[in-house]
Amino acid sequence: MDDRLVLTACSVDLQRGLVVPSDGGPPVPLGTREHAVLRLFAGRVGPVGRDEVIARIWGSDAVSSRACDTLVARLRAKIEVDPSAPDH
Repeated sequence: MDDRLVLTACSVDLQRGLVVPSDGGPPVPLGTREHAVLRLFAGRVGPVGRDEVIARIWGSDAVSSRACDTLVARLRAKIEVDPSAPDH
């Protein structure tokens, strides 16, 4: 996997866990789990199911699916042009 992920609104330094906006704004750090989820997604060609994300990131199925949904929403807010209509 490449250490740099280029998206529409930004590029992501996957090694350092930084989102670098394309508009020249300041880099935005990813939280530990946001970073782990993005690395999981970047390493895949197809979709990744919620149950797999929960198992791989939290290591337990005892975590609420809402926790996963909230984490993905925070991640989208950092990487998408329009988080309500995500491209990635």
